[in-house]
Amino acid sequence: SILVLDRNLVVVSVNEMCCRVLERAREEIIGERFEKFLQFEPLDSAALRRAIEHVIDADQRASFTAISVRLPNGRERIADVYLSPVARRTQRRALVYINDITDRRRAEEELLREKQKLDDIVSAMGAGLLLLDRDANIAWSNRAMDEWFGGGHSLVGKKCYTACRGRDDRCPDCAALLVFQTGQVQTYTQVAMVEHQARHFQNILAPIRDESGTPIQVIRLTFDVTDHATAVERLALLHKLSEAMEGMLELDRLLHLILTCVTAGPGLGFNRAILLMVSDDGAYLEGRLGVGPSSHEEAARIWSELSRRAQTLEDLLALFDKPHTPGDSSMQYVAQQIRIPMTATDQAPVRAVLEKRPIVVHDAANDPSVTPELRSLLGTDHFVCVPLIARDVSLGAIIADNMFTGRRIEATDVEMLKTFASHAGLAISSASAYKRLEEKLNELEETQDRLVRSERLATVGRLAAHVAHEIRNPLTTIGGFARAMLRNPHDATKVERNTRIIIEEVERLERILADVMNFSKPGKPILRERDINETIQAICAFHENEFANNNITLRVSLDPDCPKLRFDPEQIRQVLINLFKNAIEAMPEGGELTVMTRALEDRVEVAVADTGHGMSDNILENLFQPFFTTKLGGTGLGLSVSQKIIHDHGGDIMVRSRPGAGSSFTFWLPIPADSQSE
Repeated sequence: SILVLDRNLVVVSVNEMCCRVLERAREEIIGERFEKFLQFEPLDSAALRRAIEHVIDADQRASFTAISVRLPNGRERIADVYLSPVARRTQRRALVYINDITDRRRAEEELLREKQKLDDIVSAMGAGLLLLDRDANIAWSNRAMDEWFGGGHSLVGKKCYTACRGRDDRCPDCAALLVFQTGQVQTYTQVAMVEHQARHFQNILAPIRDESGTPIQVIRLTFDVTDHATAVERLALLHKLSEAMEGMLELDRLLHLILTCVTAGPGLGFNRAILLMVSDDGAYLEGRLGVGPSSHEEAARIWSELSRRAQTLEDLLALFDKPHTPGDSSMQYVAQQIRIPMTATDQAPVRAVLEKRPIVVHDAANDPSVTPELRSLLGTDHFVCVPLIARDVSLGAIIADNMFTGRRIEATDVEMLKTFASHAGLAISSASAYKRLEEKLNELEETQDRLVRSERLATVGRLAAHVAHEIRNPLTTIGGFARAMLRNPHDATKVERNTRIIIEEVERLERILADVMNFSKPGKPILRERDINETIQAICAFHENEFANNNITLRVSLDPDCPKLRFDPEQIRQVLINLFKNAIEAMPEGGELTVMTRALEDRVEVAVADTGHGMSDNILENLFQPFFTTKLGGTGLGLSVSQKIIHDHGGDIMVRSRPGAGSSFTFWLPIPADSQSE
């Protein structure tokens, strides 16, 4: 509403809005005194007159904010009133501008009431609350935020980044600014120092919008999640420690790793630790390993060095992988002096093992569960014993203390150590089992070596016996006919006949020697790229007459898709000749011989099948054994040599046979990698 008043507060002019507010016609208002229609509180008529006279005479403005205005109908409104001098012709007057802020003021009061309710709710939740404007000014804060970030003093009027982050300028990743820009809720965590301690806070920022939906303020809800963050960090620490132990199978190194994790700062942070193990016979609880400083000076030196070299658990584990001595000498000596009978069920370490629960000793000097000997060895009155358990079996215990820092062992420390010990127990059980398995494996390898040596000697013996047996008859024949030639050197007919017989026996000896040499020391294959189908066709053509002479029908089915293979042609030829020879001998009355090839994904199969008399299961079991033969005059080495050749080529050979139904030998050779890719 706008009115123009003279020095006597008479209305000279009025706008349409003012007429509607006063519910009067313009003619009814002009010429009347101002106070007839409007009354200001706490301004009375005299005060208003003085203010208007000052505005007119001094040519200055004046304003009154949030004052009460009573209307003619008795209603009250809240308004900001501004007075300005105006000149009309030669007369000076005052312009009165009345801005009705009733709705806004009531909304602000309602907002304050709602803020107070929210403050009460948030305070009950133990959370902090801030109200921010676009310039990061804190418009309102609750008691929790004042305590956390203001040292008990109000944060109102301060910049958010200064109060909560200690910065002189806005944060580059300002979440409040993102809320204003996007209108989306933002969350983030921060770590802040509160009373010289690091605290973790979870912040949630949400927009407060006007009627058009535009964010005009940001409300920040802050939760102290330090306890939760600490629990998560401890769980993460336990997980890392467990992973480190799971990968350790050397028992002695594992035990040292366990105590290192118990005592190191990046680990559980105890000052000293001793590991006790139940003896193999279960009669004693014996000290196995000790880790920790022996004096305050040594503690200061070790911890200073570790803080420099191992600030994280990963740094500590990296140091552990380097060469180290198995435990501190003084603490190792203390550990080795501990030997408690398992029958001493009243002693704290034994109780922890038998009852499978932690035992905390607060005053060892007056605790009957601690013997004078143990108290003297440990040199401290406050320690904890935690059992090492694996699959419900107690393996030993860990004794840990804070002798040098004097820090009290809290329930959370005990729970962490207990959880860690359960993982350590499983790791020790696995490492112990691995050690026993390794010992048994070494014993098995030694036994196997002895068996191999015995088998080699047995094979050499069989080889010698076989050679002696096979060459006896040819040598006897050669010797007899040679002596006959000496008795009758001038009988040309007998000398010629005896010479032919001697040559035949010598050739037989050469064949025997060749088989023995192939078996005892077969040549290394000289691999060449060849077509297996061409090799088979050549060997089949070479044996055509022999097949015909023995009434054998040859059927050949070669896969045209067979790729080129890498093999020794002479050795594969020897294998095929052995198989063909066996097939011919298996069909004395004739029959059918089938030779097939087949290309598979990674290999090529070659099959040689006959319709001969077949073989029994007993023969099949020993078929590839050296010197095993069912043929008169056979060496029993052909199939053994063939198997060795195929194995040297990276393949294998198999046989299927039934008495009266013939036999089928199948061997396969690998396809080279480049041929597979093609």
